[in-house]
Amino acid sequence: MLRRLLLSIALISCLVPPALGGTGLALPDLGSGSIRMLAGTQEEHIGRSILNELRRANLVLEDPEINEYIQDLGKRLVAAAHNGPVEFTFFVVRDDAINAFALPGGYIGVHSGLITRTQTESELASVLAHEVAHITQRHISRRFEASSGMNLKSLAVLLGAIALAASGASGDNVTGAMMLGQGFALQQQINFTRAQEYEADRVGIEILADAGFDPVGMVNFFEIMQRIQRLQNSRMPEFLSTHPLSLSRVSEASQRVQQMSGERGAVRESRSYPLMKARLGILGGTNPLLLGNADESKDGRTLRYARALDLAQGGNADKAVPIFRTLLEEDESVMHYHLGLGKTLLETGARDESIAVFENASRIFPGNVPVGLAHAEALRRSDQAGGALDVLRDLFNRREPKPENIRFMAQIAAEAGEGAESHYYMSEYYLRTGDLNSAREQLQLALDKAPPSTNEQLQYQARLEEVSRVLLEVRANEPRERNDEPPPRRR
Repeated sequence: MLRRLLLSIALISCLVPPALGGTGLALPDLGSGSIRMLAGTQEEHIGRSILNELRRANLVLEDPEINEYIQDLGKRLVAAAHNGPVEFTFFVVRDDAINAFALPGGYIGVHSGLITRTQTESELASVLAHEVAHITQRHISRRFEASSGMNLKSLAVLLGAIALAASGASGDNVTGAMMLGQGFALQQQINFTRAQEYEADRVGIEILADAGFDPVGMVNFFEIMQRIQRLQNSRMPEFLSTHPLSLSRVSEASQRVQQMSGERGAVRESRSYPLMKARLGILGGTNPLLLGNADESKDGRTLRYARALDLAQGGNADKAVPIFRTLLEEDESVMHYHLGLGKTLLETGARDESIAVFENASRIFPGNVPVGLAHAEALRRSDQAGGALDVLRDLFNRREPKPENIRFMAQIAAEAGEGAESHYYMSEYYLRTGDLNSAREQLQLALDKAPPSTNEQLQYQARLEEVSRVLLEVRANEPRERNDEPPPRRR
């Protein structure tokens, strides 16, 4: 595990962009995207490595709609934080605990339980704003500087725990006890001081207000945590185990919010929050009526959306279609209604109408990842893999794809008969998830299938040479284990 981490870090340090400017390639510039992701500080390397291991352990929720929502929410807060050069990545972890955590390098994980258990979007945003503040105020960076970087042995233990969970050993016990149940082991390594928690509260409240949320949401969330602790007979909620909460801290946050009361603008909570809260409940097998305050609209749109989604999940897409259709007629500005109708139409076999819904959604929400992915899937299932590939190429020339998006592109390219392009996408998928050997193998396959003397062949060749060179350097510098030592020379 540690060897694989070091291998990835070495690639991150050495890889440089391919010199292919001006080639006019129609392919998305995934190579440059990978380099941006693979370049950076040791903190970024560690944060990215942990996220990759969480993905391998199937602990990251890969639902496009929920991912888009949490990323948009995070970006809104980051824009209000004026954070400077730090790039933030927000993701959702499959866990019912009410918690969130900040990783080195601007990675912020949000437990699914935090989304479903908050009552307002401002409460949810308050926790994210607190984590953003830990990063913008350099609390993690200072910890690294003070200790000359995270101890790699401790990091290897953490990554090993994630890998153990992925292997299925002891099931939930490994995942819960060693990772999420203890508030994520890395958070314990960071060990924010009391002063840093107060500072993150203060800065987080300012971020919350500047982003158009109600700063009272932070105070309300603190009170919810205290109430839960009392109901659990003093058993500490996960958030409190990683973010100690004293009475003075709650009081200070409350006073600060009161002082800001005359300065606050209008609160702008998104329509997506109650819908994604209900979506998480349905996907997790929870009745949305049990989520608390699930329907925040007088016309019951959230519960109707949840009902339609529940029907679709249960194999009754034909009954879900009229509900989604009515919701869309009432408000076509909500992206989730377009997706709900298009997907359920596809399940009923109405492929042409489904594609028409997604085409309309693409005009209303250009560059939207969930819409683009759903549109491509509808085209693929209508035996139009070439059209699906065109949609994805256009989409990911506008937006940075996640690893699973690149893997989906590879699948579509293969179905469209673009074998070389498919292998190229798989190589970029493996690069972004830290598997250099597989990346090199896929690049070689792409090169073998590429037409000679083309821009694509030049691109694949340059990338293959680059990855091969770095891999050789890493192996040459890799410390040998005892059982890897070469046999003694014969005299």
